[in-house]
This record gives sequence, structure tokens and C-alpha cells, in this order.
Amino acid sequence: MLSDGSLKMKDLTGLKKEIINIILRNWIALQNFKIPTYKGLNEIYKNIIKSEKDASPKIGFKEYEIRKYKKKIYLIKPISPSIKNMIISWHTPSIPLVLPNQLGVITKNNIGIKIPSPGKKELINIRFQVNGYFYIQGYPHKKKIKKIWQNLNIPIWNRNNIPLLFYNNRFISALGVFIIVEKNFIVKNYWHLSWHNNIIKNN
Repeated sequence: MLSDGSLKMKDLTGLKKEIINIILRNWIALQNFKIPTYKGLNEIYKNIIKSEKDASPKIGFKEYEIRKYKKKIYLIKPISPSIKNMIISWHTPSIPLVLPNQLGVITKNNIGIKIPSPGKKELINIRFQVNGYFYIQGYPHKKKIKKIWQNLNIPIWNRNNIPLLFYNNRFISALGVFIIVEKNFIVKNYWHLSWHNNIIKNN
């Protein structure tokens, strides 16, 4: 088991089904979840282990999901309730903002990521979903948000758990992951923000 709790597909390649089932049982037990029945283990083997190379399948159990993403297998506990359409206003940046669903805390400080600061009349808000094409720091071409997540190796199930910083309706940053670059926009002031979390390693 890797540090992020996942298993590498290549470590299972060539092993007998019975051995893989033992590895899966131990892997799930180590993460303190109920081990599936023999039928459930067979479903994981058939639909996850033996899935197409570039596929991203998932199997849902009562308390968790088993997913494959980019040559690794993950055990995921779904976060609820959904915050996909939530908008949180941050009226007082001097006070840390506690996010829902135990997603961490955002703080203004002197050590976090350096991003453009809001204007006097801009409302600071946090969202968890965005659509469209964007330029981000470090990449020369404009890309669809789905492609950005993929290029940065952010698993599908984490994308709606990452706080997205907006000023009014202007997308500024996926905190801890990337910063938007606006062509022909002159940034006059900056500030530093940190997102303390258990999902993405802090900057």
C-alpha cells in the first residue's frame, strides 16, 4: 500500500486471482472497512483489476467505493452531503474560513500561495465547481478545466472537494493546486492564502 492508501496496478500484474483477493482483503481491512464478500471481491477483480488499461471504473459498496485511476486503485469514502453547488462568502479574511464536510481551513498569512488580491468592491467567495477554458500558471495554452485536472493528476472524486477562489464571478485559483492567468490583466497587489487539508498537500 502506498502512502496515499492506494495500490499500484503493476504490483498485481501476473498474480493469481486468489493471491489478488488476499491482497485486496488485507488492503481493505488495513483501512478499517468491512471486507467484501467473495462475490464482491470477484466484482473488484473483474471490473477493476481486469478493466481496460485507460478505463476509470468504480464499484460501490455500502461504506466506500473502489476506483481505478491512472494505474492505481483507490478506496474512497464518499463525502456527503454534496457541496458541488455550494457558494461560501468570506466576508472577513482576517478570520480563518472553516470549510464544510471536514475539508479543512483557509487562512490568510505570509507563507501560503501568492495570488492576486481582491479589489475593494469584490466579494470573496469559495465554490467547488467551475466550467470553461482557462490559462493557468506554468501552462502556455488555454485548456478545458477537465483537462487541467487530468494534467495535474487530480483524481475525479477529489475535484469537487477542492476550494475554488472567486472574486465576484471571476475565477482566481484552485487553492493549493493552480492559479488562473488572465491575459492582458495587470495585477497590482498580492496576498497569501493557505488551505490546510488532508486532500492536497499544502504549498
